[in-house]
Amino acid sequence: MRKGKAGDDKGHSVAAEAGRTGAGEMKGAHVKDDIQSEDYTTSEWTQDEWERAWNIKVGTAYTCEKCGNMIMITKGGIGTLEPYCCDQLMKPSHGTQS
Repeated sequence: MRKGKAGDDKGHSVAAEAGRTGAGEMKGAHVKDDIQSEDYTTSEWTQDEWERAWNIKVGTAYTCEKCGNMIMITKGGIGTLEPYCCDQLMKPSHGTQS
């Protein structure tokens, strides 16, 4: 809620001020902006876009925030990688190769 000049509560939402009626439209607008900023073609991804999004890169390091254990990717490919240590997901280390 935003306050008017005299401090009164006008009850305007951000969506209403932007000319939108629902939160879903706001969310959709942000998703569309995110897709455009990532250089995706449409809602249907091409093979190149799938490979870019699911690429496991050689040289990427992951570190456990709890115990400090580190792993390094030595063989890349296409797929998912969810490295776990100490019952939590390991985080990509700073200084990874891109």
